[in-house]
Amino acid sequence: MTDSPEHLDNLSRNRCADVQDMLKGPMADAVRDSLYDLMGIAEEYVRRVLYLREHGTRMPKPEVQRTPREALGLMLREIRKAKNCSLEDAADRAHKSATWLAQIEQAQSPIKQEDLLKLIAFYQADKDRLLAALAACQ
Repeated sequence: MTDSPEHLDNLSRNRCADVQDMLKGPMADAVRDSLYDLMGIAEEYVRRVLYLREHGTRMPKPEVQRTPREALGLMLREIRKAKNCSLEDAADRAHKSATWLAQIEQAQSPIKQEDLLKLIAFYQADKDRLLAALAACQ
């Protein structure tokens, strides 16, 4: 018996079909959905194993699509961390709370241009780049 990914995939599909045939009643739909979820996980695993065997390395992670607000928040967080500055210190410079700045960095709240300008001055950051990122949020 072989343990190739293809064999394991076929075996899991056959086993899932056998279990589905045995199930009757109100739980059948829930169990079927769970089995489909497991089959999807197994298919992804097989796909990754085959890629690893073919290329000798793991699959690259898909690039994350961010909203403009998420991109701006991430830029602000990266700048703050590069300056070794705490949330509290940076928020104080903008006359705001650390919670406010955390919400901005996590894209949970919008930021006003006047507040962004205060952070830009404190961070000594690229004003044009950050204002362009803010404009993309509008």
